[in-house]
Amino acid sequence: MAAAPGRAGRPPTRRTPHSRHTLLAEAVRLFNEKGFAGASMGVLAARLGITKSTLYHHVSGKEELLEMALDRAGRHLLSALRPSEDAHPAFVRLERFVRSVPDRPARELPFVQLLLGPDGRSVTGARADLERRVAELIRDCAREGSVRQDLPPDLCAGLLLDTLGAAVARHTGRGAVPTRVVAALALGGLRAPAPAAV
Repeated sequence: MAAAPGRAGRPPTRRTPHSRHTLLAEAVRLFNEKGFAGASMGVLAARLGITKSTLYHHVSGKEELLEMALDRAGRHLLSALRPSEDAHPAFVRLERFVRSVPDRPARELPFVQLLLGPDGRSVTGARADLERRVAELIRDCAREGSVRQDLPPDLCAGLLLDTLGAAVARHTGRGAVPTRVVAALALGGLRAPAPAAV
């Protein structure tokens, strides 16, 4: 049976099942594969099986998609950083955060990979907030004597997040990230040396 004609002079409109959520998820996959600079709205539209004009009906451009993705990942990771009122020692809170990053639900890992990767580092906002909070936690660890005090917390926070990003990128889509190994590698160099035996 022939498709019902659209309005006079117009082809029938094609309904799309895509929401902003599904557009965002596919955009994040594309950004992680090609980098933000190498991705295009045309390629994204082709992957989704829709026209660019339909895509622009949902979002203003790839910059908006990147901002949405980084904000989402930032909210998830910031929620894993307990407030300073937490009764646990600072190093326990830091280790818990490090272990929680690769343990995010599978659907969130591509967002985490984007935030902790090169494109996340190039954009201020969510990544900067996260680095600042992790640096504060490392300072708390230094005050309690659980980490080395000769290393700058701001630099350590950035490198720690880079390490976590590399671990997530390596395992996204390939199975569970070995959180025990990641925590050992990421935190081993930070931990203060044990007191020498008398």
